[in-house]
Amino acid sequence: SDDLDVSGGTGINVDGDSGVTIEDNLIVGHQTQIDGAGQLDAGALLANNTFDDSRAQAAVVRDARGGDTTTANVYGSIEQADSDANGDNVIEVSSGTYSDGANLNIDTDDIEVVGVATNIVIDSNVDLNAATSAVIENVDFTSGHDITQSSAGNPEVTVSDATFQNT
Repeated sequence: SDDLDVSGGTGINVDGDSGVTIEDNLIVGHQTQIDGAGQLDAGALLANNTFDDSRAQAAVVRDARGGDTTTANVYGSIEQADSDANGDNVIEVSSGTYSDGANLNIDTDDIEVVGVATNIVIDSNVDLNAATSAVIENVDFTSGHDITQSSAGNPEVTVSDATFQNT
């Protein structure tokens, strides 16, 4: 289809609204695993494709925990999901190892990053730049990686159900 592109930094990029169906695929190693161009249901994309290879990641942005997705994208990067999120959104993170370079920057105010599966590993330092509040829940950090709050002011930061490995 002319509306489907599988090249570049995006795993699958849907350029139109021609009724493209994306299911039964293994998609790995992209900042944006699937770019639905506002035309597709990210929840259905997440449910109907596989992202659980050792190299795979899948994060979606929702308006609330378990709520509607706010973009038609499935992200392979928490930082990329954060860049498309708005305040009061939730980034739901599925199983996988997330390596966002040396630092994973969380810049969105009032954001929650919540693991919704097991075996969720962040293999980067997390730099919280949110000015008001941030929640990180149900994820594991590899040895030598930590969370740093670097924004001005005094934001409320909550970290719960996390494992910080020192191996």
